[in-house]
Amino acid sequence: MNQRGQEKQRIFTISDSTAAVLILAECLPLLPDYLRKDLHLREALSMLERAAADEAEVLDIILVVLAPTELSIMKQANAILELAGRCSRHLIVICGQATLANLELPLSAIVLDPRNINKLPDVLKNPPSNERFEQVSSVSAQKSGEGQVHSLFAPLLNRISKLNPRRKLANVPSERTRFLHQTMAQRPLSIAVQGLAGGVGGTTLAVNIAYELAALEPSDLVCLLDFDVQHGNVATYLNIDETSRIIDVYQNIDVLDYQGFKECITAYSANLNVLPSPAQMLPVDALGFGGAVRLIDMAKKLAPIIIIDMPTIVSDWSGDIYKNVDMVICVANRQIRCVRNAHKLRSLLDENNIPSLTFCYILNKVPNVLPADWPDLMAPFLIGLDAELAYSFSAGGAEVSDACDLGSPLARHTPGNPLRKSILTLCKSAQHGRRMHVQEL
Repeated sequence: MNQRGQEKQRIFTISDSTAAVLILAECLPLLPDYLRKDLHLREALSMLERAAADEAEVLDIILVVLAPTELSIMKQANAILELAGRCSRHLIVICGQATLANLELPLSAIVLDPRNINKLPDVLKNPPSNERFEQVSSVSAQKSGEGQVHSLFAPLLNRISKLNPRRKLANVPSERTRFLHQTMAQRPLSIAVQGLAGGVGGTTLAVNIAYELAALEPSDLVCLLDFDVQHGNVATYLNIDETSRIIDVYQNIDVLDYQGFKECITAYSANLNVLPSPAQMLPVDALGFGGAVRLIDMAKKLAPIIIIDMPTIVSDWSGDIYKNVDMVICVANRQIRCVRNAHKLRSLLDENNIPSLTFCYILNKVPNVLPADWPDLMAPFLIGLDAELAYSFSAGGAEVSDACDLGSPLARHTPGNPLRKSILTLCKSAQHGRRMHVQEL
């Protein structure tokens, strides 16, 4: 036996938060009798940089446990994973699906879900090799089908290949994209816009979709409802006064009649009517049991096109809206919180027997000029989201914020803005689909 075989192997553990340390604590009894050094994410980067610089030093095993929520931490984690893949024989990453969606993993990394840490001894007993000189050949073997990818990592590679993000970016319509266009072309039409996290642009899209539909079809009346009773911004984005009459609507919703509803509507243009949020903050349950459906039914009497801006918070009455609209547009950015919240939302729908067939996931704030590695950047996000994207909206930059602060739709403020063009393209496609349908009839 050589000198190396007589030495105890070394295992380096890297964790990023209290939650990760707790997971690591469950792993410790499962680790073999190796020399162990525990590092925090901040300490690990400098240590790995030194190891990577010294080509003669190869670390035996690196175990990384991650539960990051901040994008700044995620960038640091990806830098550490890249270095760990270069300077370790075996790299094991323990993280959940939401975290995995934003990780850039070396192909030879072994991924374990925290719920499956009982498999850790088997992984350590016979892991795939990750020697520096083998990295290129292992990638080639995977592409050619030769060799064997570790069973825990093979499903991930399989899902990436099935998602084929390059095909989607080539504008080949997916099933959900077709559903989005077909639904928007129908009349009557009711859409709920649900942001998957604060700041993703849900209200901006709701306001501008309503405006563009009204502008394209002057004969169609559009009604925009702001159901965010605490932080609604529709009135701000359209420079509409919030009146005390709106509070009366919520306080007397059980006896509200159609005439009373019409009196609370504000006309933004000839065919765009708006029900703003209350002038003062109300409890989340202000709509009460059946209140949301009551307002939607009255809006449907008023206009053939209903756009609802939903609050980020999902309340008891959110399910009533999901069941009573033709489509729910879920707005996401390429962020871990959106992936996590999408999973939470689908779990809630399943628990309450609410069909998810009417839900369309769209990606907002997409770079106007896609980087060459955009498909590779998108693959982990799509895996984490576990749903097809129906549409992508271009990033509008500072002009979007300026338009919202000035209370002006993008079409009036900056007609050439990339986000405005994306919204207009979607609405014109729906208009074209509707005309084609009418001609067929």
